[in-house]
Order: sequence, then structure tokens, then C-alpha cells
Amino acid sequence: AGWDINPFGSDYVTGLDLAAEAGMPSWEIIEHATSRAAKAIGLENQVGILAPGYKADLMLVADNPLTNITTLRKPTAVFQNGQLVIHDIL
Repeated sequence: AGWDINPFGSDYVTGLDLAAEAGMPSWEIIEHATSRAAKAIGLENQVGILAPGYKADLMLVADNPLTNITTLRKPTAVFQNGQLVIHDIL
């Protein structure tokens, strides 16, 4: 992040799209954006995976991001710490 086509800011998914374009498998992109990111900032015991005792921050999408990473641009609901904060976005 931080260069011409992926500036700093709110468009996090562009970085994920660029990783896919460069040939990274979707499962690995999602892993890097979740559990590996949590580990990189020392929060691997609180966030980054769906498991009992972890904060449930998650986004629901209509398609399978493992086969279509661009579906992450179109969330249908967002949960923060287990609470629904945004729904019916589409």
C-alpha cells in the first residue's frame, strides 16, 4: 500500500486484488489479510481467525472469495466484535 494504484486509505481490497493479479492464490490472500496480519501486529491471540474466545470481526459476501476474490468488494453484512454493524449493503 502507498503507491500509485494502491494509495494509503480506505481501499484495502485493491491490495488483495493486486496480489491475485500477481498470481497469489485466493486462500493465501485471505490468510495474509486475516491470521497472518493479526500475527504480524501481535494480536494473533485475539483476532484473525474464527474460534471461541476470539473477537468476531467478519464480513459476509455473496460469492465464494476462494473462487472470486473480487467479491470482497461487495459485502452483504459486517460484524464487529460479534455485533452486526452493517447489513443489506447491496
